[in-house]
Amino acid sequence: MVSIKCMVILMLMFVCGIVGPAEASAMDYTDTPEPSDGSSYMTEQPRLDHTELYLPVPGQPEALHILNGMGLYWYTEDASVAVVSPEGMVTPVNEGVTVINAVVMGDDYQTCTLACTIYVLRPSLSCNELNIDLNRECQKVVSINGMQGNMLSMDRLVTYQIEDETTARAELWFDGIHVYGLKGGETRLLVTVLGETYTCTIKIRQISISQSSVVLSKGKTKTLKVAGTAGKVTWSAGNSRIATVSSKGVVKARASGNTYIKASVDGMELKCIVSVANDKAVKAVNKAKSVLGSAYSQDRRMEKGFYDCSSLVWRSYSPYSVTLGNKNWAPTAADQAKWCMDNKRVIAEGPLEAEKLKLLPGDLIFYTRGVNNGRYKNIYHVAMFAGYDLPAGLYSDGADGGIRGILVEADGRAVSQSGYRSGYLGGKEIVMIARPVK
Repeated sequence: MVSIKCMVILMLMFVCGIVGPAEASAMDYTDTPEPSDGSSYMTEQPRLDHTELYLPVPGQPEALHILNGMGLYWYTEDASVAVVSPEGMVTPVNEGVTVINAVVMGDDYQTCTLACTIYVLRPSLSCNELNIDLNRECQKVVSINGMQGNMLSMDRLVTYQIEDETTARAELWFDGIHVYGLKGGETRLLVTVLGETYTCTIKIRQISISQSSVVLSKGKTKTLKVAGTAGKVTWSAGNSRIATVSSKGVVKARASGNTYIKASVDGMELKCIVSVANDKAVKAVNKAKSVLGSAYSQDRRMEKGFYDCSSLVWRSYSPYSVTLGNKNWAPTAADQAKWCMDNKRVIAEGPLEAEKLKLLPGDLIFYTRGVNNGRYKNIYHVAMFAGYDLPAGLYSDGADGGIRGILVEADGRAVSQSGYRSGYLGGKEIVMIARPVK
């Protein structure tokens, strides 16, 4: 088929006597020869190069192009949003949505209307500066005004990056860009929307308390401090019967138990778990910690530098006149448990949850495999509870399960510090918990 333009030229040539009817007929087949197999060609339908277009305002005009046809005229359904020139140049006017239509004649001389949806956006960031407190919130959202939902998922519309990815990271979600603080410091979020780059400064404060857990004996003190802010700190104690705290952060242990010391500053609350235990128990824990890394050996369990589970407990307690039933030699874990039962030192015949804060430093945790070994309650292993750990950033009373108990034990290879657990590899489970000194 020849185009309308060619038809017009042919008609003029025919009228002027330049081309005769036979020649014109021959030219009809010059552009579109018949297929050699006798079939006929299908005419490709007219279309626009875009069915939707995203434009910023203020912004530059963008052209729409007609493919496989000739435009007769263009028009917009809402000139307050965007206008279109006779050549198909679309100019954004105001934020909103409209449709640009093109009336087109195809190669088959048929006319049709083609449509392109125009989204005119006025993008901007919801903030130019974002402050994140690592101890309270590790995420903030930077939204892009004028954009939401699936628009944000289109790479051709929005790209973003964090200048220093060691300080923060970012993720694009349906509601905006989520920024996560990784450490204290400052960086920038760069967001490019429809070719225009916008900047948001990210400031991450890492306000921290000097210790997240403290072990004290009655009458002892410890000073806590808050770093990372010049704001006024207000101190308070969760249970002042167990421990008190002064306006300077000086904690004083008063009675056995566990409580929180709270530091309120800049709208956030930091916490430290204070465990108050018998002085002998505290000293036993410190002695056990002093030999961390020492070798494990059952054969040499009473020699300097070597320990098994029960000799570690006995050698940590015995210097303070707590001999667990034998003044001269470390009893087995089962015999230590029986002594605790006979002397009414048992506080639980099964596990206690660390989050309940019922355990005290110096408590002994006895494990069984559930297999008859001929010993008291089939006990195979003993570990010493050493206190609690409150992971950095936790600001609730452990409701999210973030509180951990800490054990010191000689288990297989060396004296080590590990997390408190009700059971572990090898099938061991807690069968008893005892408090040798009250």
